[in-house]
Amino acid sequence: MVALLRRPSPQRLVSRFVNGALLVLSAAVLALPAAAQAVKTTLTSSDGQSVVGGWTKSGLDTTKGAVILVPNVGGSRWAFELAVPKLSKAGFGVFALDPRGHGDSAKDKDGKPIATEGAAAFSAGALDVEAACRHLEGLGIARTRIAVLGAGTGCLTTLVHAAAHADHPKALLFLSPPLDDRGIGAAAVAKTVRKRAVLVTGSIDEAARGVAAWKDAFGHDLVHVLPTTSASGGAALFGKSGTFDTSLVEWLDASLSVPDPVTIPGCRTVLLDGDVRAAEVGEGLFVDIPGSAGTTKVRVTHADGRLDIGFDVPERYVRQNEVMVFLDAHAEPPRLAGPKSFMVSFSPKNSARKPLIVSNGSPKGWEESNVIGVMAYAVTDDPKRWTAELSIDLKRFFPDGLDKGARIAFGVGGQKSGDRRWWPASPAVPDVPKTWAPFSLK
Repeated sequence: MVALLRRPSPQRLVSRFVNGALLVLSAAVLALPAAAQAVKTTLTSSDGQSVVGGWTKSGLDTTKGAVILVPNVGGSRWAFELAVPKLSKAGFGVFALDPRGHGDSAKDKDGKPIATEGAAAFSAGALDVEAACRHLEGLGIARTRIAVLGAGTGCLTTLVHAAAHADHPKALLFLSPPLDDRGIGAAAVAKTVRKRAVLVTGSIDEAARGVAAWKDAFGHDLVHVLPTTSASGGAALFGKSGTFDTSLVEWLDASLSVPDPVTIPGCRTVLLDGDVRAAEVGEGLFVDIPGSAGTTKVRVTHADGRLDIGFDVPERYVRQNEVMVFLDAHAEPPRLAGPKSFMVSFSPKNSARKPLIVSNGSPKGWEESNVIGVMAYAVTDDPKRWTAELSIDLKRFFPDGLDKGARIAFGVGGQKSGDRRWWPASPAVPDVPKTWAPFSLK
């Protein structure tokens, strides 16, 4: 059951009783942007309990994913009034939840108040979070594109839910998590949560008293502690600092944009001549990279320890054009290029540089490497497109072999300086992609 929902503000209430001159101001206040509107939604959890939430669509044409917001004890979804428009404007759908015992879900079907503290309460609340996940899935948002953000004791509900589900949510955000575990053995529960991206933050006072200790509780290096300069904690962290809001959104963007693992099939029929022909390959990994001139088609196969990668770029080749392959074998995705990060750049007729450049990550960023093992070919005489093929000897790049930590990304440089597109879609910079695709060889 859904209904359009806006919480009345004091300004709107007052404006009903003022004269005509101020009624103009009232109309302006009422004309909120679409991103501030929510659809009130009633869900049914797996145990039959009804709970209420507010669904706000992405403020962009496309949805990057969705965030479920879980309030502190005694609070409600309205605690996130500042968070919702910021997340929506950034391209995320937002489901602000009133778990049982909170807000419009405070009472059971018999009208009795529902407990909000203790292990049983947090476990029951986790069922409500899962109901929200099911609802978002019904809206077409994959569970691997859902994050859950808890504030205060909402962090414990979020934690219990994550421990019960290995495949979702994709990311967890803890705003001012309690420094005591409220009877659930939080540190022990954190150890059981499948490894995933986690952000932990709090007020200055909370940070000083040990919020960062939650990083040790999870015991892995995908936990990011976001510092703040705010005296407020929990949901009140939003709106206090533009830097905080921006940093949280950037982290969320990067965490939800990590694609699912891909498999690269084997193929021995690829002819390495620079001409990318569909008939050469029966099975392969095929990737699209949208751009201003059209969509670049990328074809990836492997044979005899080599990756064979073909690019079909839908624009005339000029000196600035370039294709890039990024490979990484660190245990976790690097934020900066590291010793197991490589970039292969191919610009076949650029007189200002070498046609083929292999770079290795270092503390200074990308540095040209003496690693050999790349063959590159191109066809550039078509006025409407140019194609390139690269064959990369993985044994030369990774003599110790590749494990499940192997990742790949692609870049395409256009005719103008700074015109670069990426796969996976990413706010990538020349230093290192912010998103990588885990891959394995079939």
